[in-house]
Amino acid sequence: MILIPEQVRAIRNRILELKMNLLMYDGYYSDREVTDFGNSKNIFVDGGLLDYQYEMDVRQLEEYEQLLKEGIFLKSIDTEKITVGTKFAIRFDGKDELEHYTLVESLDGINSSDGFISLQSSFGQALYEKKEKDDFLYEVKIGNTRETIFGEIVYIIKNCNSYVTYIRNRKLYNRMSIQEIRKRKNNIAYNKEKRNLITLSQVDLLRDESERLECGLKRQKLSYGDCRTQKRRLNLVNKILSDSFIANVPSDDTVGIGSHVSIMLFEDSGIETRRVELIEHAVSDELTTDYVEIISSLGMNIFGLKDNDSFSYYKSGFLIGSGMVYDIDNSKNASRITDPLVYQKSLKKR
Repeated sequence: MILIPEQVRAIRNRILELKMNLLMYDGYYSDREVTDFGNSKNIFVDGGLLDYQYEMDVRQLEEYEQLLKEGIFLKSIDTEKITVGTKFAIRFDGKDELEHYTLVESLDGINSSDGFISLQSSFGQALYEKKEKDDFLYEVKIGNTRETIFGEIVYIIKNCNSYVTYIRNRKLYNRMSIQEIRKRKNNIAYNKEKRNLITLSQVDLLRDESERLECGLKRQKLSYGDCRTQKRRLNLVNKILSDSFIANVPSDDTVGIGSHVSIMLFEDSGIETRRVELIEHAVSDELTTDYVEIISSLGMNIFGLKDNDSFSYYKSGFLIGSGMVYDIDNSKNASRITDPLVYQKSLKKR
C-alpha cells in the first residue's frame, strides 16, 4: 500500500498516542483486580463492567505498526496529473466555490473530512490521472436511485511548499546554509563523530526503515535493479545504526540536538507554527514538518536559543523570515537515555 507523507505522519502520531495510552493503563490496572484470560487483560469495575479499551488500543497499535512496516512511502508526487499524493482544486457543476482535496490510495490513518479522497472510491476513480481543466463525472447512490455528479479540475497545486515531504528528498547541498557549505569546503568543525550524530527518534526511524526494507525484499516482486537498490539501502541503514552516536540532549533549557521545540515563523506567506526536533542531519524518513537540520539556515539560527528568543534566517544571503522559539523540551526520552554510551552498546547488539 502506498502511504503519502501526511498519512505517515498521522499514523506515527497515532502510534505515539496509543503507546502513551497503554502506559497509562499500566497504572490503571495496578490499582484494580485484573483477570487474565489467555492473552486478554480484562478489568471488572464496580463488580461487573468489563473494560475492552485496553485490547482495542493494543490491536490498533499493532495494525498501525504493520501499516508502516508493509507500506510503500511515497517520495515523489506528480503535479501534472492527479495521482496518489496530488493536491488539487475542483468545482462541482452548479457551485461557485472551489473544493480542495488530496488523492490517497486508502484512508488508513486519515479522514475524508480532512480533504482526503480514497482511490478506492468512485469519486477517486473519476479523478485519477485527470489534468487541469479536465471534466469528471461519477455516480452516487441516493436511496433507491443513482445520481451523476459532474465537475471540473480547476487546478493542480504545484508549489512544493504546499506538500509535506521528506527532508532527504532534497539534495544535501541544497539543504545546507551558506555558512555550513563554507565550513565543509574548508574542512572546519565537521569531524566523523559529528557526521554520525543522531537522536533517539532517528534510531526509531532507522529501525522502522530497516524492517520495512526487509519486508519489501521478502514480499514484493521487485525488478533486479530495484532489488539491488533496496539491498544497498538496507546495508546503509544498518551501518548507520551500527556506527552512529546518540546525541546528548542539552541539560539546560536551550535548543540543541535532540531538543523538541515550538517555532513561530513570520514569512511573506504568513505566520506558521511548527513543533519540531532539532537534528544534525536527516538519515532516514524524517518529515519536513517534524524535523529541522542544524546544517540548515533555520536550524543554525535556532541552535542555542532559549524560550521566547527571536531569530532571523537567510538563504543565499537574502532574508527568508524571522521567528521565535518557545516551549523547549529537553526531557523527552530521558528515561530511555541516561548514558548515551550505554545505550549505544545495547543498540549495536540488536
